[in-house]
Amino acid sequence: QHDYCELDEGGSDVGKGVGNGVIHAALGGKDSITRYKIVSYTPCNHPMANGFITTVDLYPLTGRKHQLRRHLKMIGHPIVGDMRYSPYNTSEKEDIKRLSTECMDDITAEKNPHGLMCLWALEINFPHPVTKELVTAKIDEPGWYSELRAVYNST
Repeated sequence: QHDYCELDEGGSDVGKGVGNGVIHAALGGKDSITRYKIVSYTPCNHPMANGFITTVDLYPLTGRKHQLRRHLKMIGHPIVGDMRYSPYNTSEKEDIKRLSTECMDDITAEKNPHGLMCLWALEINFPHPVTKELVTAKIDEPGWYSELRAVYNST
C-alpha cells in the first residue's frame, strides 16, 4: 500500500468541499480504484487553476500504470507539473518548470526532472519478506511543496 500527497490544479471538483471520495474508472480495460482525501486549498491566480490548487492525499487500491496521474486527468484535475497527463501548452510547461525549479534546490532540479511533478509517496506499507510483519516507511511532504504553494499564491 502506498499513500501519496499531490497538488492538483483547478481546486478539486473532487468533492467540491467534501473531504473524501473514490475515483473508480477502468484503465487499459482493467478495474482501477483510487481513494482520495482533500487536505487543503491554496488560492492561485494561475489561469489553469480556476482560483486555487488543492493538496490531496491519494490511496491507490489497485496498481495500474500511472493510475493516480491518469485518474486525476480523467476528472479534470491534473497533477501540477505532470507533463504527460496534463493539458499544458509549451509556454505553460516552461512556466511550470520555472516555478518548480525556483522552489527546489539546483541539485534536485538537475538530477530529477520528474521532481517537477507534485506527486510524492509519503507512506509505504509492505509485509517484511522474512517475518511477514507489516513494515511502514513514512516521510514528510517535501519542503518545496510549501514554497511552490506560496509562489502560486503570489502569481
